[in-house]
Amino acid sequence: ALHYRKIGDFMMQLRTVDSLAARALELQILTATRPVDVVNAQWSEFGLKGGVWTLPAQRLKANHEHTVMLSPQAVALLKSLPKSADYVFPGRGGKGMTTAAGMKLLKSLRAGISQLGFRTSFREWAVEQSGYPLEVVEHALIAQSRENAEAAHYRSDLIAKRARLMRDWARYLEPA
Repeated sequence: ALHYRKIGDFMMQLRTVDSLAARALELQILTATRPVDVVNAQWSEFGLKGGVWTLPAQRLKANHEHTVMLSPQAVALLKSLPKSADYVFPGRGGKGMTTAAGMKLLKSLRAGISQLGFRTSFREWAVEQSGYPLEVVEHALIAQSRENAEAAHYRSDLIAKRARLMRDWARYLEPA
């Protein structure tokens, strides 16, 4: 994982790369999601006006739908992308881009770190710097495992806090 104190510089470097793989990696970092979630994202999953991305249950390890709150920066990034296919990041054969594209790009920019490591960068920043409760951070990472009734409560109750968390994260990623 890249230490969260170094991620702003990395984002500046990443934003100079003109490729769909770079935009996919940028969205992954902005949303603290898994690489596979980003490359398989479809336009129909996004509510850009409301700043939400609804990941379907069948694509998640937890096997339940999850709403990712989108910062204004993530929404702007998505709006800047062409809509030439169902997939936000189209690949070959009518499917999404492979995660290998992001791995190759990352290796050329910063050898020794992984795409999944950015989730760790986000978590460490959130725990050490943001002041948000751990349950909000864990929910943003889709890392919670709760009973159905409690999960429903957290899904509805933490939306506003998760939205603020993701806005704060995106602001942290901006150059000083």
